[in-house]
Amino acid sequence: FGPESGSLRRAILSIEKYLKTNNYESTLYIHKNHNEFVKNIFKDKVKIINYGFSIKLVYKNNLDINIIQTYFNLLMFVLIGSVRQFLMFRKSLKENPIVITDFLPQIIIFAKILRKPIIGIYNYSLDYISLGKNPFAKVLSFFMAKIYKLTYNFCTISFIEQIAKKDNYENRVFVSPIARNILIDKEKIREELNVRSDEKLIFLSIGGNSNPTEIMMKFHKIIEKTKYKILILPRDDFELKQFKEKYKLFVYPKKTIYDTQNYMCSCDLVISKAGFGTIGECLNNNCKILPIHLERHAEIRETEINLKKNNLIIDSIYTTDTGQEIVNKIEKTLNNQIILNNIKDIKCSGENEVFEKLNDWLLSNK
Repeated sequence: FGPESGSLRRAILSIEKYLKTNNYESTLYIHKNHNEFVKNIFKDKVKIINYGFSIKLVYKNNLDINIIQTYFNLLMFVLIGSVRQFLMFRKSLKENPIVITDFLPQIIIFAKILRKPIIGIYNYSLDYISLGKNPFAKVLSFFMAKIYKLTYNFCTISFIEQIAKKDNYENRVFVSPIARNILIDKEKIREELNVRSDEKLIFLSIGGNSNPTEIMMKFHKIIEKTKYKILILPRDDFELKQFKEKYKLFVYPKKTIYDTQNYMCSCDLVISKAGFGTIGECLNNNCKILPIHLERHAEIRETEINLKKNNLIIDSIYTTDTGQEIVNKIEKTLNNQIILNNIKDIKCSGENEVFEKLNDWLLSNK
């Protein structure tokens, strides 16, 4: 799994299913940032192998990707990091393993080189990819899409989560979103957060490794002028303390939260920069969504396009929007019942669909 937490948190559902069968030994090859989270969930049920290097996306303070620094990090990873990661990956393999990945292209290539079966589980089919509108960015976008799609073809099976069902073809199986259910009552969460049932609570999800300074300040000023309560869930205790000191008006939990779906879905609206995992859990638990538009982030941009195509959102927040324009979009979304009805029609049972199809494949390829 990659360095972002979203894909790993959703994968817990599938990992738990396989652990219950008692037929498989599981080794998680994860970024060191995930250690505490994984140990908290699985205790000693899985073996953990850490890697501390990956392709690091660099963001400007308005959430947009810093193209030059990101390109440099990508080049350094290709020249140095990928070699180190390959050697570590090869050393960690036992006997005849099946490699399941959240579509890190380098892991797929490693497994292909080592002639191991590869199962890919990811959440966009690269119908859209853009790193910008200038000629250089368009050419780079084209080749990135080609590389990703090439690695898709290396997989024995590719499971691709989609909001709207698509017809399967070749080795690609489209499944509904993989999402966790609410485990704690909404009223109990609000009581813990000291938010009344008649107050509008908004969950602001700004993603894993982004730089949210500008947009955080914009929402902080919105709180000063409105009656909204805005919930933030920092990634760790250090970030929780840092945010509380810098952004005093936001609502925070008492400690770092791992079951984010319970807190997110206790809100009246989710404003999300995050990826498909956050969106899937909103759809699964009937939460209204107002996405943050990011032109250069392929996965997030494709998810936004699909939400619009399926009438699950009525607008998006742009980083150039003024505070009042954001407030207007919040009000418009909160007052729209049609999109909530459409959300309730979405099926989210991807973990069962993947488990059943993958189990059939495993049984027939022992």
